[in-house]
Amino acid sequence: MMNTIDEQWGRFSSAIGLKDTTPVQQVETKRAFYAGAASMLHLQMRAADMNLSEAAAIAMLNGWHEECDAFGRAIVAGEA
Repeated sequence: MMNTIDEQWGRFSSAIGLKDTTPVQQVETKRAFYAGAASMLHLQMRAADMNLSEAAAIAMLNGWHEECDAFGRAIVAGEA
């Protein structure tokens, strides 16, 4: 189980073959990855402060999951 953002970063960067890119692209990609992680944490913290019901929290998580899945499908389709 990967418990740190850095471990996820390592897995991601290996999966996309980032070591075969320029140093500038490596830095920019890592910055974008961490910015995305920070944005997700911000959303989760805001949701925690909202005192949502369990059903509402699950719906919010499912919405985020679907949004990520939709973006992944757009990547595969060459649309993102």
